[in-house]
Amino acid sequence: MKIKRYFLFIVLLSILYGCKKDDNDSLKGYSDFWGISPKYWPIEIGNKWGYIDKKGKVKIEPQFDDVGWFCFNMAAYRNNNLLGYINDKGEIEIFAQYIECGQFTREGLAKVRNQKNDYGYIDKKGIVKIGFQFEYALSFHDDMAIIKNNNLFGAINKEGEIVIKPIYEDMYYYSEGLARVSLINEKSGFIDKDGKIVIQAIYDDAGYFSNEMAWIRIEENYGYIDKTGKIVISPTYSNAKAFWEEKAAVKISDKWGYIDKNGKLAIPLVFDEAYYFSDGVACVKQNDYYGFIDHNGDYIIQPQFKNTDEFYNGIAWVMFQDNSWGYIDKEGKIIWKYSSELKEKSMYKNSENRSERMLLNN
Repeated sequence: MKIKRYFLFIVLLSILYGCKKDDNDSLKGYSDFWGISPKYWPIEIGNKWGYIDKKGKVKIEPQFDDVGWFCFNMAAYRNNNLLGYINDKGEIEIFAQYIECGQFTREGLAKVRNQKNDYGYIDKKGIVKIGFQFEYALSFHDDMAIIKNNNLFGAINKEGEIVIKPIYEDMYYYSEGLARVSLINEKSGFIDKDGKIVIQAIYDDAGYFSNEMAWIRIEENYGYIDKTGKIVISPTYSNAKAFWEEKAAVKISDKWGYIDKNGKLAIPLVFDEAYYFSDGVACVKQNDYYGFIDHNGDYIIQPQFKNTDEFYNGIAWVMFQDNSWGYIDKEGKIIWKYSSELKEKSMYKNSENRSERMLLNN
């Protein structure tokens, strides 16, 4: 199973790509949804972290214990086990004082957890805009943020007002105006921003809406619904992922392929694993190694990596067969590689550690 690469805190949900929002949500890609389109990429040299540009040139000298993606010109950093934020010049804007940080989003806020284990939200000046009052919280998305109190989930708006009372056993990000929720019976449905039930909680599991569709699971079978709750692609798959760039990865038996929004098979079921299209390409696995395909299903980079992430802004993180890691472009050219002499010092020398650190918390 591919282990996702997540830089320091967040899914980087709406992190950097989102400086401009595409008016056509149906064409909006995976990277835009999560806001991932970095200007600089984290590197480690001598146990300290800094950043390179897409040509591999060091732009911010390694000086931090850990770093995250840039989001709206801000990135989280870690020093002495506490987190703060730097600007894209590498200057400290918010000193390290938190034990958890989320990305800054289009709403201009980032979720943080203080040393008393309470969650709140700050602006880019470090001013607390929504007080520390939640036992758990997610980053803002679609002008709403999911919060948790008394072990139940609800949602707040940008002003910090509780607009969805915490009554749900589970709740996920708002996307295209709807949020997946689960009640005590553990069935999943969707509500709108006023808390109105738009799609009844009748599914055994469900994803989020992207390209105006969401996957659902009925018993062990996956299919897709539209925003009215109508099943538009019958539950005939053994697994399925969200639609991005007009395609979704689906699984039948032990092989993955891709379908279009009409449910037609667009790329044959020949892969051992398959992931979202991002930046025009998708990561797939065959014969124990990962590579990248285009929308025709043709390899642009043959399977050769032990682990990868999606392409964002023309660059992808990869783990090479010698367990070192680095970045490549869409031609497969190595932009930067962690040197073999320093490999054993890397906090990301194995994929498990790297996963834990790269997207710390949504």
